[in-house]
Amino acid sequence: MRTEKISRIEEAEWLAKRLVSIEKNEIIHLVAEVDGRVVAGGEVAKRKGHMSHVGTLGIAVKNGYRRIGIATKLIETLIREANRQGLKLIILDVYENNHPARALYRKLGFKEVGKVPKAVFWKGKYVGEIRMALEIEFQCSRGKIVSRCKRTLLMS
Repeated sequence: MRTEKISRIEEAEWLAKRLVSIEKNEIIHLVAEVDGRVVAGGEVAKRKGHMSHVGTLGIAVKNGYRRIGIATKLIETLIREANRQGLKLIILDVYENNHPARALYRKLGFKEVGKVPKAVFWKGKYVGEIRMALEIEFQCSRGKIVSRCKRTLLMS
């Protein structure tokens, strides 16, 4: 995570790389808007080679827009799209002290599969990172998508 301010040139270069990755179908990227302003974004980055069935989830929601269902809808949509594109497993890493995010991921069917102690130095102290995973083998049934872990996601 960067702590220094980035320049407009660095931001433009980053954005150009992201757009190329989206065009190459290497990532699935979504944003959420409220009143025309982007308040959240999420993506699933596809792995390559022998891990091409795996995607890595990342999500961020702006302060003031958390705990109102935006992250849930973004993640559900990303899971559906990942499934549509043939992914079988989604993984993510979350700080061990981010209890609201961990609860949300568990609610969506993710399971904790590992931990890296002191993985990050954040705000003056070390924080562990939790790896979570979701197998996404879905079947379509009466307008709903149901995962193997029985989590129901409504199709939009």
